[in-house]
Amino acid sequence: MNKIIKMLAVCMALVMTALFVVSCGDKTNDEPNNADDNTDDTSEENEYNPYPYDDLSVFMDLPAYDDVTVTEKEIEEYTHMSLADIFSSNSLYIDTTDRGAEKWDRVKIDFTGFIDGETFDGGSAKNYYIILGSGMFISGFEEGIIGMEIGEVRDLELKFPDDYYEEFAGKDVTFSVTLREIGAPPEINDDFCQKYTYCATREELYSALREECLRNTAWETVLSRCELKETQPEEYTEYYQSFVSMFNACAEAEKMSLEDFVSQYGGYYTSYGLRAGMSLSEFYYVAKNYADSNTANDLLLYSIIRKEGLKTEGEEYDSALAELLTRYPGYSVAELEDEYGKTVVITSVMNIQVLRLLASLVTVTE
Repeated sequence: MNKIIKMLAVCMALVMTALFVVSCGDKTNDEPNNADDNTDDTSEENEYNPYPYDDLSVFMDLPAYDDVTVTEKEIEEYTHMSLADIFSSNSLYIDTTDRGAEKWDRVKIDFTGFIDGETFDGGSAKNYYIILGSGMFISGFEEGIIGMEIGEVRDLELKFPDDYYEEFAGKDVTFSVTLREIGAPPEINDDFCQKYTYCATREELYSALREECLRNTAWETVLSRCELKETQPEEYTEYYQSFVSMFNACAEAEKMSLEDFVSQYGGYYTSYGLRAGMSLSEFYYVAKNYADSNTANDLLLYSIIRKEGLKTEGEEYDSALAELLTRYPGYSVAELEDEYGKTVVITSVMNIQVLRLLASLVTVTE
């Protein structure tokens, strides 16, 4: 991944990988939101107790979750980027040659970066696709492409942020950019919604994406406040070991040591926090972060469930269950339970209840 791209921290959270509208644009999603795979549905009373610890504060104090704010601009940007995922995954961008590039277009570019007149590692690419407005690049890069026409070359005089990678932080940089393609977003109407999403109308889709933004923002904000204590549940070790074991298996399949594998192939696993050239000590640090984030996710989820007294029955539960079923057209509750296990289904519903609660507490500002 090019170093000029601002890499966002990837939270590999089991309970947050899918919200109710994320499935828009991908009706093949066949795995329910799963907060805990290591469950046992064979207890005599079949009680719901997937996290059997009496006092979760031993592991982590529950932070405040009623003071999260989000701006209308952030909601707008989230909506556009969510729609961009649908457009990209379904090849819906429209080739455009009769105008310059506009915000939210998907463009294909070549670029070369220069610092003090010299190129640098990670500062160049060809045939690179980017959504204008995504914020993937440093400030001024995407804005500088707006208005360019196909075939045009433009030099962008920019500066790396002070908190960027140490070797580039605060330095002046020039990017020579050539615009190769412009892809305009398609029209979003009711037909589009019914074909590519689980929403029936444009209004329903935008409302659902707004709710999803509130849920994501609330969860991620509160999660960022979580601080694990020295004592951790057994699941922490299981998360760490499963991460390491997964890549050990990959290395063994390639007849390589783990150290050589993560160094050579880490770039193919950026979604897991790896990168090309990664050292073994860095890999183990990523494994620790994986265990940290997943454990914090679990503790946050179950702490809120307990504090709010959320139930596995009643009107609110039934409403959340109905929402879950919209992700899996044609499935009954019994069929979901048969395929994924009763505890997984219940936890997914409880997760929806928690997300709804957090979203309802978010303050939206201009």
